[in-house]
Amino acid sequence: MDEPQGGDRLLNALRPLAAALVQGQAPMTPVVQQVVVAAEDAVAAGHSAPQALAVAALPRGTTFAEGEAALLGLLEHNGLHPSAFGPVGSYEALREAFGHGVVQADVFEGRFHERLPTVGAQDLLDRKLAVMFLERDRATDPHLRESWVDTMRALVLTKQDAEASF
Repeated sequence: MDEPQGGDRLLNALRPLAAALVQGQAPMTPVVQQVVVAAEDAVAAGHSAPQALAVAALPRGTTFAEGEAALLGLLEHNGLHPSAFGPVGSYEALREAFGHGVVQADVFEGRFHERLPTVGAQDLLDRKLAVMFLERDRATDPHLRESWVDTMRALVLTKQDAEASF
């Protein structure tokens, strides 16, 4: 079944909200407002999920604390609830959220390099990601750089590839 128009916009608005929560941060009101407006548009385009209706009913300018229950319900409905990625604020949750496209590459990369162990102590996934970040940085074509990010996301989601020989 096709998703009513506005669903992609709603998902795109939810990603920064989920990204902030995965990192253990309280989302800023403009991020929340983008979700409310996107939910309004999605409902106007035919979405009838109760979670979307609840968020669309929030007043613009709502803070995260004021709309927390409705916002978390909508995130969960869309498979983006922060706890779905692991313990909130953990590196593992951030890595998993990066794999799902919730967290931008530059946000993940900073935490990745902060916690990256020495070469001998790296697991295969970390080693492959380190090499891929280097390859991405060497690429000058924006499409090739984005392709490296897509490959890294896929690798995170299919961790069994990391078990293959390097």
